[in-house]
Amino acid sequence: MPKPTTTPTISGKKLATITGLSEERQRQLAKAGHYPAPVRGQYETISTLTGLFAYFRELAHRRNDQLKKEQEKLTRTKRERAEEELAVFRGQYVAVAELGPSLRNFSLQQRAILQRKLEIELGPKLPGMTYPELQPILAATVDEICKIFEEGCQLWTAQPPANS
Repeated sequence: MPKPTTTPTISGKKLATITGLSEERQRQLAKAGHYPAPVRGQYETISTLTGLFAYFRELAHRRNDQLKKEQEKLTRTKRERAEEELAVFRGQYVAVAELGPSLRNFSLQQRAILQRKLEIELGPKLPGMTYPELQPILAATVDEICKIFEEGCQLWTAQPPANS
């Protein structure tokens, strides 16, 4: 009569020494289905080691994927920074310190135009007029002011000709 063959086993303690994983982590991995659960503290050697190698490969793959994502993010950030530096070099950006005074001057100029149009040019035309008489004059004045502002904005934001 042939002897029943027994599957070689390894104790949880010895497995912990070999793998560096705690016995608790070994049980978690077995419960997660990486290899069969221990029987009386003994793991099936072949299936457990096979499962551990598969788990470690999966873990390394996840780490490589994370590293790859981080490298892609770093590359993208470096590219964006280089594009910004190139735009600054080409004069496509204006420093905030330069922009503030220019905007204040522009705003003061627009205020002066508004004041002149409303107080000096429009004001004297209004006394004694009814709303139906005022409405076309007010609309024309608003259109004229908007046109002046638009022209001022276009001059202010005009790009200098590129040096070829």
